[in-house]
Amino acid sequence: MKKIAFLLICLLAACHTGDKKDPAKTEPSQPAKPETAKPPGQPAIAVKPGTRPGEVLNRIRFIVGEEAITDMDIEAMRKNLLRMGKPVRNLQEDAVKELIRRALVENEAKAESIIVSEQRVENEVTRAKENAGVRDDARFRQGIEAETGMPYSLWLENLRYDLIKQQLIQIKISVPPPTQEELRRFYGQNAARSGQEVRYREIVLQPQNQSIEEEARISNLARQIVQRSGGNATVFGELARTTPDNVSPLKMYSGMQDYISLTEVANFDRISAGVLSTLGPGQTSIPFRDARGRYVVFLMEGRRPVSFEKIEDRIRQKLFFDKAEQAFEEWIEKKRKETAITAID
Repeated sequence: MKKIAFLLICLLAACHTGDKKDPAKTEPSQPAKPETAKPPGQPAIAVKPGTRPGEVLNRIRFIVGEEAITDMDIEAMRKNLLRMGKPVRNLQEDAVKELIRRALVENEAKAESIIVSEQRVENEVTRAKENAGVRDDARFRQGIEAETGMPYSLWLENLRYDLIKQQLIQIKISVPPPTQEELRRFYGQNAARSGQEVRYREIVLQPQNQSIEEEARISNLARQIVQRSGGNATVFGELARTTPDNVSPLKMYSGMQDYISLTEVANFDRISAGVLSTLGPGQTSIPFRDARGRYVVFLMEGRRPVSFEKIEDRIRQKLFFDKAEQAFEEWIEKKRKETAITAID
């Protein structure tokens, strides 16, 4: 009996010695947990390959048709709404609403086989650069970020979305063109904000060289013209026609420029447009240097709102755009009701 007890003690000691491991190399074993089925209602989980079991990288919060909206999508849209400067009431709710809108658009684009390629986006960027008169890519990006307040990458993302949206409007939405009555009504309601047309006279003096003496001569001549004209249009016109140093192309017309919008003036010289915007009828400007370095004197003869005929096309484009946006919002609301949108708590 003693022999059997002795053998049992030896056997237990041997088993204990075989299970002993180096604590520096191994970790204590953990009891295996039984696999259980995911209970109903538990959020779907998007797990990045290589993550540890139980580590949640992202959760799907909404399913809109075939599009999924995750926690990361919502967080990114929250930041984007702030960067885009859109009015926000509830940042979380507004981010979800915007993502649902975009998901509805993406679903419909797939159904209609609408694809906006990278080349199409690049073409639009090239067109925008040409309209802005900018060739350098870095300068264009800086201008976009300064003007919109958003990162250039976000601007590109919104550009792609807008291109898809435009194609959907053309394919799926009927937008009636604005009537002539609507155009006239809009002009009447917004005439004061439609811009100003000005009629003025000008004398432009160009120094013959860059010497200090020549600059002083032309500067003194410009001041004398202001004094001699005294705000009288007839006298100013005579001086414009007879002053040898006047290089204005309007010289033969007594310096008269018929009604032109300040926007058009700004297109070729912002400084001149700025000076004209401050003058009332009968007022003469002090001599100033324009964008080309010439000495200029203006006499304002009249100003009025830009005529309907000159901005009719712009009004038509604006009203059509407004109608298209309204029709698009109605279409979005209709698609929202027709599409299965599942919230996952």
